[in-house]
Amino acid sequence: MFYHNLRRMGLIFGVLILLSSCSTKEPVNLTKEENSNKAVSPANPVREYIINDSNKVLLNADNVSNMDGHILELARNEIYARHGYIFKRKDLAGYFSSKKWYKKNQNYKDAFTDIEKKNIELLHTYEAKYAAYQLIATHTDDYRVKNYEGSNTFKQQHMVIDLNGDGISDNVELKIPTTKGDTTWTLKVNGTSLQFDGEDMFPYFEIVDLNINDPYFEIAFQFDSQYDFFRETYFYYYDGQKIRSVGTVPDFAAHSSMIDGLGTVKGIDRAKELQTWYRELVFRLDAEHQLREEEQDFYSMSPPTVLTAKKELKLQKLRNSDEEFLQINPGDQVSFLGEDNRGYIKFELSTGLTGWFQAGDMYDFTDYFEGLILYD
Repeated sequence: MFYHNLRRMGLIFGVLILLSSCSTKEPVNLTKEENSNKAVSPANPVREYIINDSNKVLLNADNVSNMDGHILELARNEIYARHGYIFKRKDLAGYFSSKKWYKKNQNYKDAFTDIEKKNIELLHTYEAKYAAYQLIATHTDDYRVKNYEGSNTFKQQHMVIDLNGDGISDNVELKIPTTKGDTTWTLKVNGTSLQFDGEDMFPYFEIVDLNINDPYFEIAFQFDSQYDFFRETYFYYYDGQKIRSVGTVPDFAAHSSMIDGLGTVKGIDRAKELQTWYRELVFRLDAEHQLREEEQDFYSMSPPTVLTAKKELKLQKLRNSDEEFLQINPGDQVSFLGEDNRGYIKFELSTGLTGWFQAGDMYDFTDYFEGLILYD
């Protein structure tokens, strides 16, 4: 455990970023202090195109391989939108209606060029590849615990993609060492490099869009582990000059099923107040393009764990109040519903009544209940 914690601390705090001039974009001359704190303002407040020239340039794997399913779908429909297709799906209609170039065409026809037809076919192919590589629940006790299923061999270590929405393609390359014992990975975007300890990382990067209403695509790395509670996802973005951290989310979060595209990312972490289980966490992008955890009033266990009481236990009907009690007696069937962030556990009795118990270090709940989920 010490090794993994040290490795994670090294990734978070030991990131080394090296800047040099870029051939496609003007470098900004900053002092060392400014260089580490000052993000470059985006050239455009929103992204106009997913792929700028998909109607003119034949795309290949380098342009689309590591995009998540949501971006791939938007990129494919973008070709239709250029011709004025009127979308029936509310989300697609809303997205393209926000683009200044989009003009609805009541007389729309599938008048695609050969390049557009081939690009539509390529994007559709990669959508299918992405859909086949998905997160699948692995525990019947807790649906939140998931692993990837399917082949990820279509993902590459190199892409040419516009990361910051300025209309200029960026060259993205991941270099993984081949020397035994060397775990230093290097992510390069144009003339900027990010070095980190990549041991136990998936050997590719993900391109995701945390917020479709800003100009940035994010680059994500997922750290795997035989222990579910050690998994983490690291998000970065490129501001035109530098690769910047967006934040870290526990578990596998660089998947379209965990991202709503409106600034929200979901992750899970392990709780052990009563039993070993996983709580769903919510992170949101703030105005500084940083992911911040949104504290929830209650974290539900779904499905509830059905327990059999071994000892008597008194419950409060309300949190923060000890005036009214419900009693659990030996042999009673109760359901564990979840907990809050203040140590209160919520139970449901067989009568349908619910109550709270404030846990503490003095309680070993294996003495009080049978049927607890104990992953470790």
